[in-house]
Amino acid sequence: MTQYGVILIYSFRPYSFIPFILFLVFAVINVNANRIHNRKQAHIAKPFLMPLLLATYLMILPDQSLTWSQQWPVVMALLCHTIGDVLLMAGHKETPVFMGLGMLNFFMGHVFYILWFFRKGLVKNPYGLVSGTIVMIFLLIWLYGSLAKGDRKIAKVIFPYCFGLAVLAVVIAGTYSFSFFAESQLCLIGISLFCFSDSLIGHELVGRRLFGNTTVMWTYILAQFMLVSGIAAFQIV
Repeated sequence: MTQYGVILIYSFRPYSFIPFILFLVFAVINVNANRIHNRKQAHIAKPFLMPLLLATYLMILPDQSLTWSQQWPVVMALLCHTIGDVLLMAGHKETPVFMGLGMLNFFMGHVFYILWFFRKGLVKNPYGLVSGTIVMIFLLIWLYGSLAKGDRKIAKVIFPYCFGLAVLAVVIAGTYSFSFFAESQLCLIGISLFCFSDSLIGHELVGRRLFGNTTVMWTYILAQFMLVSGIAAFQIV
């Protein structure tokens, strides 16, 4: 797919606009609810986001890609992230069990994304893997040092999840090629936003809040959208 062709993936099937528009509606509701501190409204909207994104993703894929054997990692990733969303809504520091289970589900979701890239045979660029690894090592060192300035105990719990996210970023860096530059770029933007959003959550958990929930949510929603759009673009040629 050409770099310009990526923007056309949501017109592949006209009826794909139905879940896509609903996804946008619930995204706006959730972000606005966080902006006005309406926790109930935000909690009602959030569980619908990833299922609607999954429905949109499946509807824009070509028929030859719509098989369980090809799509189960993406389905499982977004299912895990939906469960993670619900568990994290149950509380943070006040309910550490839910927080831990929520992070575990997000970690598993990242593992399923990683599996998809390897199963499709897209991780072929050794220079991308090496450069991605170097960048993520420096970022992880910085992140742990920053988190440890707050609650060090919680920082140690969060860090393994951060490592899983870093591995996904490195895997995406390994997909870069002349043939799939735009697709990889979409995924890279998505994982970069994911890292930013989750770093904000991590800092909040250790008592070092950087931005509010509004920023956390719009970057998270856009991250998932860009990542899933990139994965779809890899399959639309």
